[in-house]
Formats: sequence, C-alpha cells, structure tokens
Amino acid sequence: EEYRKKEAEREKNRREKKMQRDRETAEVLRYQVQQRENQKRIEKEEQLALAEKFKKDAEVYQKIKQQEREEKIRQRDKVQEMLNQQIAMRDMSRKVEGGMSGTELRMNASLLRQVLHKGPEVPEDLYNKISTSDALNRTEDEDMDPRTHVKQ
Repeated sequence: EEYRKKEAEREKNRREKKMQRDRETAEVLRYQVQQRENQKRIEKEEQLALAEKFKKDAEVYQKIKQQEREEKIRQRDKVQEMLNQQIAMRDMSRKVEGGMSGTELRMNASLLRQVLHKGPEVPEDLYNKISTSDALNRTEDEDMDPRTHVKQ
C-alpha cells in the first residue's frame, strides 16, 4: 500500500511537472508568436515610412524638374523675344535704308546719288527711300569739307 501511495505521489508529481512544462512551453510559444507579430508590425511601419519618404522625394524631384523646365521655357522665350526685336529693328532699318546697310549705302553712295539726279525716271518709293537715307546723307556730309561745306 505504501508502494501505491508512493507510486501515486510520483505519478502526481510527474503530471504536475508535465503540466508545468506544458504551461512554460505554451508561454514561450505565445511569447515567440507575439515577438514575430511585433517584428512584422515594425517592419510594415518601416516600409510605410520608407514608401512615404520615397513619395515625398519623388514629388520634390518632380517639382524641381518642372521648375527647371519652366525656367528653360522662360529663357527660350526671352531669347526668342530678343531675337524678334533684333530682327524687327533690322527689318525696320532696311525699310528705312532701302534694304541696304549703312556700309552698303556708303559704298554705293556715288551710284545712289546718280539715281537721285535722274529724278522722275526713278520709281517714287525708291527715290524716297534713297533720298531719306541717313547713311547716304552721312556719306554726303563725309564727302564735304567741314570748313567750307563744299564737296571735295
């Protein structure tokens, strides 16, 4: 009988030890599962933060590129406007000068003066352009002696 009591006691102790081990094992497993879930949550938060940072960086990059494109367009438009003004000034001076530059007028001054002396035989618009030409008039002034105002 004492043997049975001891055997029952040992069996009881063995069951209690097994239950204790099972509880400890379950607690360790719960802890590990909780750790894995926490790690997954942290990784997901980090991924979301990184994705947000990339998104903001991409937006900033796009804004910078857009500003650069707009600045290039402004510069191109500014250069185009300057070129248009220069072309308009050149065209205006050619209209006034009869399509010849000041240098061309000075080089052809004697021929142009001969055309002016023909008078009515020269078409009126050509006659007016030549006679009102500043460059030709300057050439005539340059041909005159500044002291006597007589042609040299």
